[in-house]
Amino acid sequence: MRKYVYTLLFFAFILFHLSAHADQLAYISKEDCERAAKKLPAGTIVISYCSLCDNQYVEVWKVRKTMVSHTGYKDYHAVNIFYTRLFRSKKSFAEGEYKEPVEYEKFVARDDSESGLYGSSIADLAYIYTKDADNIFRPLGKQLSLKCEVKTDQVRLPAAVTRDIEKP
Repeated sequence: MRKYVYTLLFFAFILFHLSAHADQLAYISKEDCERAAKKLPAGTIVISYCSLCDNQYVEVWKVRKTMVSHTGYKDYHAVNIFYTRLFRSKKSFAEGEYKEPVEYEKFVARDDSESGLYGSSIADLAYIYTKDADNIFRPLGKQLSLKCEVKTDQVRLPAAVTRDIEKP
């Protein structure tokens, strides 16, 4: 019986550890959410990629709108991003195995009801990458000096993707 208790505790610890990394900066202070939302005005290009998760695609989004909302839990708030999905990596990555160059495929709407083209998400600022002064996409949480752990500190888009995004 004691063996089962230890096994159960071990797996509970592992699950807690994994979940603690998965949502690092999703529920944060209202002030930090407001600082993040200011860096995400409509039209901003962001990259969504959880570098601590398995089987994750790198997605390029164009922000349509952001909103700060109360989570309903204690005094935590979240940044909600409403976006248009522009590109997605052709392959997914296991935790810590991101490697450039990455090939992307473009999302193209066949009509206004295109499934998956538009979305909304509670942003985990550890996994939302925005362009810094050097034109490199880095985790927004780190850019805001918030403590977070990531396996991928920077993402560079291929020139062809950047040109396509910048077209009028």
